This record gives sequence, C-alpha cells and structure tokens, in this order.
Amino acid sequence: MTLFVLNFGLHFINIYFSEFADHTIKTDLNPFFASNYGPFIYLYVKSLVDNSREPAHRSFLYFVPSLIFLTWAILDDFSFQQLFFFTLFILGYNIAFTLAALKHSLKAATGHSEGLKRWIVYFLLLFFLLWIVLAINLFFSYRSNLSAHGYATTSIFILATFLAGSLIYFSIILPEIFRGSKKNIQNPT
Repeated sequence: MTLFVLNFGLHFINIYFSEFADHTIKTDLNPFFASNYGPFIYLYVKSLVDNSREPAHRSFLYFVPSLIFLTWAILDDFSFQQLFFFTLFILGYNIAFTLAALKHSLKAATGHSEGLKRWIVYFLLLFFLLWIVLAINLFFSYRSNLSAHGYATTSIFILATFLAGSLIYFSIILPEIFRGSKKNIQNPT
C-alpha cells in the first residue's frame, strides 16, 4: 500500500507539472505511473487476504510494461496516437489486475473481518468506477470533444481525491488495511 500511495502522489505531481504548471516538464511519465496501479492493487489485495507471499521475482514481472513505458518516455516523446493506444492498453491491463484482485479476494474471503471485506470491495469498486470514467475520458479525448473531456478529467480528479480521503478514513477506523494479513504464530511450548 505504501508503494501504491507513493505512485499515486507522484502520478498527480507529474500530471500537475506536465499539464497545468507554468513550467511544464518535458518527459511525460503518465503511462509509467498509470500502468503501476493494476499490479499494486492486485498485490495489495493479495497481501490483505493471503498469508502466503508471492516470490519477488514473479511480482516484478507485473511491472515490465511500466518499465517499458518509462524507458520509452525517457528516450522519446509520445505522439497523441501512441498515447491513445498506450492508455487503452493500460486501461485493459489495470482492469485485468483489478478483476484478478476481486477474484482472489472472493476466493480467500473466509476467516477475515467484515470490515476488511467491505474495505476491499469498496476499494475495488472505486477503481472500477475510475476505470469507467477513464474510458469515457479516453473516448472524448479521441473524439476531440474538449468540454466532455474536461468534465471527465475533473471527475477523475474528484474520484482520486475521494480515494485518498477514503484511504485516510479507513486507515483510522480499520488499521488492518495497512498491515496485511497476519500469519498464525504458534507458541513453541
């Protein structure tokens, strides 16, 4: 969750400096940050509901597309067409990981508190809503409908702010969302 929150914050700082600030940055890292969400969501939910840890070398493979986007962004600028298809790929990639997280959480839901189960469902539903709004935004940006694109972009920022507030709220009332699952510790006596 820490890496997810760090990625989330850096992504929005990048968006601010690449699109809204007086002094914009040359390298657009949005595809890099955006392609990290799905794997982070999956690994986070898996850590909440599963006692076993996935080998690090296998988890690293989930981030190969983001590393490709990072390398590409450093070496070359993205054209609008490339950015459109990258965003389409990233959207599908993130939806696939979010669905995998939902499937894994439903399969491993036994033995966990109702609060934790509600948090996982709430967390994943927020992301499905975010993916839908992103798809709408992508459609309107491709169709060059600037007013609808602006509304969709505003909706994405509102959902992201709501997500950040939800993380703070739930971390106060349900601190286990940042701890992950607890392994059963046997007393050696």
